[in-house]
Amino acid sequence: MKERVGIDNLYYAGSHGFEIEGPGCLKLEHKEAKKLLPVIDEVEEGLKQQLANIDGAQVERKRFSIAVHYRNVEAKRVGSVEEVVDQVIERYSELRKAEGKRVYELRPDIDWDKGEAILWLLDTLDLVGQGIFPFYMGDDITDEDAFEALAGCGIGVVVGEGSRSTEAVSRLKSPDQVREFLQKLTPALEEGRSWSLTYEGFDPQEEGLREALCTLGNGYFATRGAAAESDTDAVYYPGTYLAGGYNRLKTKMSGRTIENEDLVNMPNWLCLNFRIPGEEWFDLKAAEILFHHQHLDIKRGVLHRRVRFRDQKGRETRLLQRRLVHAGDMHLAGLETVITPLNWVGKIEIRSALDGRVTNSGVERYKNLNNRHLGPVESRQINEKSILLKVRTNQSMLEVALGARTEIFRGSEPVAVEPTPMVEPGYIAQHFTVELAKGTDLTIEKAVSLITSRDPAVSECALEAEKVVMDASRFAGLLRSHTLT
Repeated sequence: MKERVGIDNLYYAGSHGFEIEGPGCLKLEHKEAKKLLPVIDEVEEGLKQQLANIDGAQVERKRFSIAVHYRNVEAKRVGSVEEVVDQVIERYSELRKAEGKRVYELRPDIDWDKGEAILWLLDTLDLVGQGIFPFYMGDDITDEDAFEALAGCGIGVVVGEGSRSTEAVSRLKSPDQVREFLQKLTPALEEGRSWSLTYEGFDPQEEGLREALCTLGNGYFATRGAAAESDTDAVYYPGTYLAGGYNRLKTKMSGRTIENEDLVNMPNWLCLNFRIPGEEWFDLKAAEILFHHQHLDIKRGVLHRRVRFRDQKGRETRLLQRRLVHAGDMHLAGLETVITPLNWVGKIEIRSALDGRVTNSGVERYKNLNNRHLGPVESRQINEKSILLKVRTNQSMLEVALGARTEIFRGSEPVAVEPTPMVEPGYIAQHFTVELAKGTDLTIEKAVSLITSRDPAVSECALEAEKVVMDASRFAGLLRSHTLT
């Protein structure tokens, strides 16, 4: 197949998914099926001998299966072909028979098929979560396994004129219509790409540039595209900036007083991290990165991130994130994080915080100037889901209040967990400890309000931020909504 198609950056699957190859040395040969290769060799020779006297019968060997074609066999002899196949299946219990379009297939009697192979590929390539929508097109009865596997999360398209019962949701009549459909789909996909920025892999040297280009804003405030778990260091620089949010500071240098006015780096609302209790907090720089993909959907104003990593103890975890700065409500922003343990079970500790201890330190030539523009005013927990932080610029006296509401779901069910608060001047956090099961998604939704003392019709910004946080109808499902903008 690879030789006939000849496109290097495709993933190829053969023998109903028992063997898969693709870029980056990706390769799968099903271990249990591989053990049966000697049996399949033996069956192949037996079938060739027993079907040799039936004109038109063809035995086609694939690596992990055998196809017995009878499309060229006289109708009166088709029963004889099936009888031979059934005798083989009765003798070799390790194999099972499947039927296709005028073909019998003998393959390992293992819980694996085209559907399982598709799901394995999607998982291995981290093609899961928001923004991923698979199409599967096929004309054979064995493609029904794939149609069924993608039900509800993709589209199955059956190809052919027939009217058989199918799990596919759409139909194309012929390979020519498949080609026509793909030709029409291509420009639509290209248009989508023109409204996006996509980065593959993690490059510490380029992270600062990516953060700037992936900034989300709504005209009132904007937040750089820094990783939610990151702190300011040589790689990351989380930053949130408010329209008109300036402050002036003086610095004495070499006997002179330098006065500088900055657009202030406001409190970091992203702060969301996790760890195994008692271990270090997640740090992408310290993990073995198996997959890293970041995608900015410019048209919808949503930043997506997909990471698959392995820690020093061999635990593999998938991390999906998306965030927005709301275009419809200028005071709102949201972050959704989905954590999935892929080969482990156990407890996980989640930290959701608001950090007002930030400084203006993103520009190298200004690093020697005074850069601490914010002073703490108030840090407190509102309730088991919500926290509040209030700060004030130390010269322009602009007060800024942020409220954060953190909700946790296991699958689609909300998780009731008592948080442990941590309060410091200019900082407030909640720690949640949750039990995780292998392969089960844990979703953390963090919705944030940002209000200032200069906003119209606001008596006091902290009261207003708290009011917004407590308005469940305004916050509920902010990130699960399909109308994110």
